[in-house]
This record gives sequence, C-alpha cells and structure tokens, in this order.
Amino acid sequence: MKKVSIIVPVYNVEKYLAKCLDSLVNQTLEDVEIIVVDDGSKDNSKQIIDEFQTKYPDKIKSFVKENGGLSDARNFGLDRASGDYVGFVDSDDYVTPTYCEKLYKALIENNTDISICKYTFIDTKGKEIPQVNDKRVQLFSHIEALALLLEDGQLKSYAWGKLFKKELLENFSFL
Repeated sequence: MKKVSIIVPVYNVEKYLAKCLDSLVNQTLEDVEIIVVDDGSKDNSKQIIDEFQTKYPDKIKSFVKENGGLSDARNFGLDRASGDYVGFVDSDDYVTPTYCEKLYKALIENNTDISICKYTFIDTKGKEIPQVNDKRVQLFSHIEALALLLEDGQLKSYAWGKLFKKELLENFSFL
C-alpha cells in the first residue's frame, strides 16, 4: 500500500500531459502511486501515458475506459487507489516537486484529514496570474473541511490542490 495516490483523469490533453506526468513522477515524496485514467481520448494521450508507464512502472498505474466525463474518471481512479491519502491533479496542470510531500507532512504532523495548498494560475504565455489568497497550506478537521468543501453532498470546490485521508472519500463520488 502506498502513502499517497494521485488520480489524473485524462481526455484529449496531449499538449499538456507529458509536463503533468513528469511533475508527478519526480515528487520528493517517494511512496506515491499515480493513477492515470484515460477517459477515451481520441488524440495521442494514450501513447504518452504508455511511454510514462513503461519508463516508471513502479509509479504509474494506467487505465483506459470508455468516455464518461471528468467525474466518472475521478470515481474510476478513486476505486483503484491504494494510498492512505488521495489527491487529484488535472491532466493539463503540473505541480512542484514537493507538492505531495508538503501536503502529506502537513496532514501527518497536524493529525488532520484534508490539507489544501496554494496554487498559481499560469496564462497561455507562461506568465503567472497573481492570486489573492497567499496561504501556503491550510489544514482542517474533517468536519471543518467537509463544511467548506461540500454543499448538499456535492463538492463545491476544485478537487485538485488537496490531499484527502482516503477513508473520508469511501462513500463519496463525484457527480
């Protein structure tokens, strides 16, 4: 069993996918599995995934499914995650090398259920778009986190940029 499972739903993102996967296989936290779910891509995303899985067989688990949309791909990956903690990274995004380590350490050191990190938007020219909230990592108990993240049983926030204790997501599904 891994410490952290990162789920990457993929659909026609060949332009961004290699950068995303490269950022994930190079995490400073060693005990990470990357679950890549190809949601029926029609471009070269599958070939890119296959190359990464061949190069990093101990890190990448690859799955192909019929197209069902982003939520369906996330649920599919969640059903296959073996980590004690689960995170989501969109396939057109990339993360810093310490992304998993910082979120994981924050959870362990503070005995919390969800950690949330700062993110930076980058425009199509590679320029950073400033953000208002500059907190590096935020921690919440499961009750606080669920109140912030859920509304009427549905996620009202982005799935990415967070690390969840897996047991919190056992009876959860993306809609």
